[in-house]
Amino acid sequence: TIPNREKNLQLIEYANNFSRLSNFIKSGIFNSEEKSYFLEELETTIKEIKNAINWDKWFVKQKPQKEV
Repeated sequence: TIPNREKNLQLIEYANNFSRLSNFIKSGIFNSEEKSYFLEELETTIKEIKNAINWDKWFVKQKPQKEV
C-alpha cells in the first residue's frame, strides 16, 4: 500500500509535540500534584489520538503466515 502522506505528517507533528511536552515535564517546574494531573490529561489525549487515527488498524503486529 502507498503511505498516507498527510497521516505521516500528522504523526510526525504529534511526536514533536510530545517530545516538547516531555522536556517541559522534566524541567521540574511542576509539583507532584500538578505533574500527576498533567500526565492523566496527557494519557487521555493520547487515547483520543489513537482512536482518531485508528492506531490498532495501522500498528498491530500481524502474525507471520505459515508456509504451505
